[in-house]
Amino acid sequence: MNFLNLEYFLAVARAKNITQAASELNVSQQALSKHILNLEKELGQELFERGKRLELTDAGSCLASHAAQILSMKDQMLKQVTDITERRDSDIRIGITEARSPVYLPYLLSRFCKAYPEAQVHLTETTSDVLFNDLQNDKLDLVIGIEPHDKLNFVSVPLCIE
Repeated sequence: MNFLNLEYFLAVARAKNITQAASELNVSQQALSKHILNLEKELGQELFERGKRLELTDAGSCLASHAAQILSMKDQMLKQVTDITERRDSDIRIGITEARSPVYLPYLLSRFCKAYPEAQVHLTETTSDVLFNDLQNDKLDLVIGIEPHDKLNFVSVPLCIE
C-alpha cells in the first residue's frame, strides 16, 4: 500500500464514481480502477459496493477514515521536514555584548525574522568572556561581538570593522 493508492481511493470514495474521480485526478479510468482493484486485493476486502453509484463497504469506510488520517500525518511530516531542512521552524540562541545590541540587533533581527518568521530567537546580552564561554559550552549558537582570543575553538566571520 502506498500514499498514491490511498489518495486515489479517497478520491473515488468522495466522488462515488470512477469516471468523475479519474477526471479530477487527471488519470485514466482504467488506471484508477486498477489502483482500486490492487488495493482491494492487497487488503483482501472489497472496498466498494458496485452499483450505479459506488458505496463504501464497512471495510471501505474503515480504510477511508484511516487513509485520511495517514495522508494528513504525511503532509504534516513533510512540512516539518521541509521546515527543518530550510531552518524555518527552529530555535536560535544568539549572544551579543550589551554595547553592540542596540547598534546591530534592530537591523539583523528584522531581516532574520522576515526570512524565518517561525524561528524562535533567544537573546543573551552580557560580556564577551561569558558569551564565548556559553558558546563553547553549547549554550549559544552564535555570538555577535569582538573576535575571540581562542581562535582554535571558534569560527569567526567579520561583519564589519568598528
